[in-house]
Amino acid sequence: MVRGGVGLYYDLGVGISANAASQFPYFRSRSVGTVAFPLSDANATPAPPLSVTTPIAASQNFTVIDPEFSLPRSYQWTVAFSQNMFRNYSFTVTYVGNQGRLLLRRYLTQLPTSAVVNPNFTGATLNITTNKNGNADSSDYHAMQVQFNRRFANNWQFLSNYTWSHAIDTGSDDAAVNYFGNGANPTVDRGNSVNDRRHIFNLALSYETAFKLENKWMRRLLNGWTSDLIFKAQSAAPFSVFYSRSIPILGTGNTSTFPFRADIVAGQDPWIIDPTAPGGKRLNPSAFVTGSAAFATPASLNDTRQGTSTRNGFYGFGATQLDFGLGRQVSLTEKLRLSLKGEVFNILNHPNFGQPNANLGNYTTNGTTVTYSPGDPCITNTAVACTTFGRSTTMLNRSFGAASGAFSSLYQLGGPRSVQLSAKLTF
Repeated sequence: MVRGGVGLYYDLGVGISANAASQFPYFRSRSVGTVAFPLSDANATPAPPLSVTTPIAASQNFTVIDPEFSLPRSYQWTVAFSQNMFRNYSFTVTYVGNQGRLLLRRYLTQLPTSAVVNPNFTGATLNITTNKNGNADSSDYHAMQVQFNRRFANNWQFLSNYTWSHAIDTGSDDAAVNYFGNGANPTVDRGNSVNDRRHIFNLALSYETAFKLENKWMRRLLNGWTSDLIFKAQSAAPFSVFYSRSIPILGTGNTSTFPFRADIVAGQDPWIIDPTAPGGKRLNPSAFVTGSAAFATPASLNDTRQGTSTRNGFYGFGATQLDFGLGRQVSLTEKLRLSLKGEVFNILNHPNFGQPNANLGNYTTNGTTVTYSPGDPCITNTAVACTTFGRSTTMLNRSFGAASGAFSSLYQLGGPRSVQLSAKLTF
């Protein structure tokens, strides 16, 4: 059987526009300290409304959406070939394509105080979301997906799939703020998507015991158990080697910090095989340098050039995990049932590592001088062993937002072996 499909889908194009509600003129705050609780009426009085009479107070922050932007869109197409094999088996191979166009891109700019651009908004910082005049992000995804399954028969079944794919884009989200110097030129950031996984394999196998035993007590004891085996393997996620610069914004005395990709040193292997490092390898600090040869003055920090290394041009560590589950449902009465389940995640306790530390350091300025703080002493002194740079410093399961509380590391791929026991009574 051959199947195919084509679709055109539009996004709402909301982006991060809700941030405007937390900035001028809607956001105001008032702080009080060393006061008795409960607060007095005077201390509990909200901050007065901000004045919107022009000219507006200098150096305000605004989140704005280009009024002439077009709705982001995604072009998708698939072609699939499927075939039943033998008695209970099926095989499917699918080509999947996806192109994202006119995707929203966010960048920062600022109206200078030294020039009369708009005297009512001097020094205003603008976080602009747009996708017109060549400023839009784009994405491309191509994949071959293979499935080989066995339907449930003779007490067992399995599902397996393999994906070989490549995801490329100029920006993997519409929330990141790009430096105004090159933020409106997405082509400089075209590279592997943050979500790129070249190879992904999954296998799920289920078996239910059904022994033909003469003894009814042995049948009740040994039959009806279900066991599940789940195996997952995926290749490494991409990352960039970078450094940061606190850039003076148009003579206002303010700075904004942005990441910049590093330059690659010719003839140097970016990786060093090191059995003592997590995952058996680490980045070579001698293979990268920070952009310009030196940032000696605050003005030099405004260099907008990205380094010669490509965005997300390096791949860290893959991941594999085997999970096992065993359970049974017991009928206590005609309407009362007890379900017992035991699950072991990462039963082999195989270590899976997060991305290595790829921060070369940062440049800061007080408006007069520039200070460079290396991400690790080995970056500026090759005689010193690296303590954190180039090494994975966390397990994979703690790399999915666990630090911010977004996801619990206990239930993520790549964690240490853990056991979960459960019982459920249904009636």
